[in-house]
Amino acid sequence: MSLFKDFGRRFIELKPVKELLTKSLEEGWEEGLEKGLEKGRLLTQIQAIRRFYLKGMDAAFISDMLGMNPSEVAKYLEQVKHWDEIRALLNKPRASVKTIAKKLSVSPIVVEAVKLETNGKVNGTN
Repeated sequence: MSLFKDFGRRFIELKPVKELLTKSLEEGWEEGLEKGLEKGRLLTQIQAIRRFYLKGMDAAFISDMLGMNPSEVAKYLEQVKHWDEIRALLNKPRASVKTIAKKLSVSPIVVEAVKLETNGKVNGTN
């Protein structure tokens, strides 16, 4: 076994392998950061869609204000109508984002937006 460990350690220390691993890690980190920023922006937009909905604004106005695709706004506009129901389900023990989304036929990101507004945290694993 120690022969394999020693070989693995030496293999990783080879300059081309080390450079490849470093580059892969950096690219993975950047991609993860970019996805996280996109998710955060969408969560904020969904919360804004709800606020506009509560003020009686239509999809065209919301789309223009948020710079979003009108069909995407329309999709989320229908889903935010379940906001209070989602909030109530999130307060139940062992509630998960996936389960609630499936039960109400909404996108998990909408459930996460409610969860973020409710307790200030979003856990991507639920």
